Amino acid sequence: MDLHLEHEDVGLEDVEAVELNLEQASSMKFTEQDILSFFDGVKGVGPKMTSSIIDTLGVSGTVDALTNTPEKLLDVKNLKQKKLDVIMAHWQDFVR
Repeated sequence: MDLHLEHEDVGLEDVEAVELNLEQASSMKFTEQDILSFFDGVKGVGPKMTSSIIDTLGVSGTVDALTNTPEKLLDVKNLKQKKLDVIMAHWQDFVR
């Protein structure tokens, strides 16, 4: 009796894919429209807050903050830690 196993699916592919997606997000090129669409889906972030974020950090600065240095978003007027937590949770879903 030969019990030779060619390949067993253990689910590690999913873990690796999430890590790659987060790494790829930092090198992806997001347009202003991409960022506007992203913030449009964040509960509690309206057009005024979105404009304030982009006016303060710029498009590339906003992407950098979202992917590398989220605390920079706290430089935006009226954006507090609680809102940052909501934004970052949505960003994790957005880049997957």
